[in-house]
Amino acid sequence: MGVGGRMRDALGRLALLTPLLAAMLALGALVLVLNHVDWFVSGGEGDGAYTLLLLQGCRSWYVALAVTAAGGFLLVLAVGLWLIVAAVRSADIPVRQTVFMVLVLLGVTGAIGGGMLVLEDVPGLYRQAGEDLQAIEDGRLEEAVVWISPKTRQAALPGPWSSAREDGLTRIGVINEDMSRWLELYVPDAMGFAMDREHPFNENWSYQWNRENARQYQVFYTPNFHFAVTIRPLAEPAGSGEGP
Repeated sequence: MGVGGRMRDALGRLALLTPLLAAMLALGALVLVLNHVDWFVSGGEGDGAYTLLLLQGCRSWYVALAVTAAGGFLLVLAVGLWLIVAAVRSADIPVRQTVFMVLVLLGVTGAIGGGMLVLEDVPGLYRQAGEDLQAIEDGRLEEAVVWISPKTRQAALPGPWSSAREDGLTRIGVINEDMSRWLELYVPDAMGFAMDREHPFNENWSYQWNRENARQYQVFYTPNFHFAVTIRPLAEPAGSGEGP
């Protein structure tokens, strides 16, 4: 093959890769845009209103991820089919290499999108969010009387690419009345919950001391994601709060 033939072959490969890579870049840009859309709106009043909005936003986010994965695959497929047709009609683009490269990029796109949905169990997360929504609407919430650890931290929602988002969610640790089991709950910041800092729970001190000096709370939360719906402080403890 002469220099001219090699150049035509290189230009043919470049013509093949350019639209496919552009399609994949467009898919990546779409994911970035979706990751910064404010799915998790604030507003609403009353017990469970903020948690309902949060769960509805979760379901919208999971649907957007699934649509993005499927749309990306279909976009690459459409561009690939167009390139194969163009290769068949053109003498400058090798058909066999075109088909091979299209199949490779389809496999990569499908593995990335489908792998994300499967590994992160996005369909399962969508189902769990729906069950939590139904539990709030039906009043079938988990209930407990607990102490709350003073150590809190900002939390990410369940699912892929959520750690970079700022969704107004705080993770708190709670322990049941007999101090036998810790549980993590997720509190929407919009609830405006404020812990009693004058009567904090102290895990280093005894059950009896905490019983007399640490504020307890009645909590209602969803069964799957453990999103807090209502947190009510109970009676102020009678103790002075001094160490044993």
